[in-house]
Amino acid sequence: MKIPKIISKEGREYILIKQYERYALYKDMMTESRECFTYDELGVLKEVVKPSKTARKGGVIVF
Repeated sequence: MKIPKIISKEGREYILIKQYERYALYKDMMTESRECFTYDELGVLKEVVKPSKTARKGGVIVF
């Protein structure tokens, strides 16, 4: 998952300050105010990898 460092939304430019699990904190370059954007708002999808059921139960996966 790659988060953009600088974004432009609603005619304003924001710079990335910190990333959290579900959202990212950005600072407005003009007014210095801070705003949070969810990853859905940024158009970024988080990769989720689930182990198979046999691996979760301690089984061996054979291909």
